Amino acid sequence: SKPNTINNTLIINIMDTDATSEFYLRYYVGHRDQMYGHEFLEIELRPGGKLRYANNSHYKNETMIRKQVHLSESVVREIQRIVEERFTQILFCSFLFQF
Repeated sequence: SKPNTINNTLIINIMDTDATSEFYLRYYVGHRDQMYGHEFLEIELRPGGKLRYANNSHYKNETMIRKQVHLSESVVREIQRIVEERFTQILFCSFLFQF
């Protein structure tokens, strides 16, 4: 039998261009196994405030859930502030869960 594989990814990209700042955040955690196939949870915050959510779970024959919303500039700035403030802790936790 194939071993289960677990993937955990956190991508943060902050680009400063002149006085404007573009913030990109993507969090993905997923696994692949023989019983349920490829299951994952993904959250992506794109420049311009587009927040996308996807949850692909086959538990109890569920189907993929996708949601999308647009966040205000102040909400995006607050998320960016929190991520920048907690960046070291986020990386450490992400590293721990890889093993």
